[in-house]
Amino acid sequence: MKFLISFFISILLINSCSEDNSTEPKLNQNYYIYYSLSQNKGWRPEHSGLYRFEYPKYSNIEKLNNYSIIHTTRVAKNGLMAYIIDSPELSLNIRFEDGNTQKVLLPEFNERNVELLLNPKPEISYNGNKLVFFIKVIPYNSKEEIDTEYYLNILNIQSLETELYNIKDFISKFNLQIPVKHTKPFGDNLIVNNDGSEINFVVKLFGIIDNNLVDIGYNVFQMKDKKLLSLLDIQKNELQIIAKIDENKTIVNVNDSIYQFTENSTLEAINLPINSIFSYRQFNDKFDKVALWDENGISLFNTESFVKLKTIITWDDIKSKYDDVLTAPTANISLSPDAEIVCFMLHPKGDLQSFHIFTVKSNGDDLKKILSFTPVNYPVISYGF
Repeated sequence: MKFLISFFISILLINSCSEDNSTEPKLNQNYYIYYSLSQNKGWRPEHSGLYRFEYPKYSNIEKLNNYSIIHTTRVAKNGLMAYIIDSPELSLNIRFEDGNTQKVLLPEFNERNVELLLNPKPEISYNGNKLVFFIKVIPYNSKEEIDTEYYLNILNIQSLETELYNIKDFISKFNLQIPVKHTKPFGDNLIVNNDGSEINFVVKLFGIIDNNLVDIGYNVFQMKDKKLLSLLDIQKNELQIIAKIDENKTIVNVNDSIYQFTENSTLEAINLPINSIFSYRQFNDKFDKVALWDENGISLFNTESFVKLKTIITWDDIKSKYDDVLTAPTANISLSPDAEIVCFMLHPKGDLQSFHIFTVKSNGDDLKKILSFTPVNYPVISYGF
């Protein structure tokens, strides 16, 4: 396996795109597609790092750093992004548009250890002003989960000032049938609005019955104006927040089914061909369009009523040009901020550990394979800078 990885990365670094580049798409905007390689996906240290591919110039892939990166945030409109490094030590870092980087220092607590929480994953505001993440604070003299506290951190990137919120302190004030004795952030996603003034996330709630810590359920919360709001009744089933469409509509995944709700309302199932909303990265920057897998391939839907706007590309189109792919949707699909470019990943036939990465215009033109046989993390599309 490592021999094959070394072989493919050598080819990719020499010539990242073996397609015929004679037909350039006519776009006024250029884009960057970022992806990361990490040692925990089997990459050698010299191959790990953050990579960037420029579209539609089809230039060689540019390696931006040599770190083992397990998560990248979205890219702000000023080119700023953040990422998590897992080797030689776990750390959260900011990368500025000029290429300079800065390690984020975690707050310190007396007689307690502080760790970066990997899930929900850190995220930045689209204007590049705020970085949002969770930490866990563990007393030196206890390993009991009930003694661990979780804090929401909102870092002002310009001033480096931090707002720090103990989630349990806020939630314990809610009038619930079973008093909350412990809380833990849950799921993959932190949803941060464009200016960082509103943050949405899921929390798992615990109570104590007969001196035992018991699950109460899951709920969606919103931090806004230094106040915590509960957006939904407590759910017994696991809940993943996917996106906040506007002030009134939130998209969630419950038991692998997709629902929407407005504040203080009940869950309403979204009628989709298949449950193929996995991440907010499938939406454009206005959150009025989303790229989804359906029976035909990849299509563009609106988010007001989830009506299909058009088919972007069909399975037949993909297979006619690349017959070595497994025709099964993956969770790795990204839409550009203007909804003009789609980046998606498919497994090669017989290899569920690796991906081919593709790009296509939203009108279905210019399907390209930009990377082959690569265990890669989620791609991110941004405007070029």
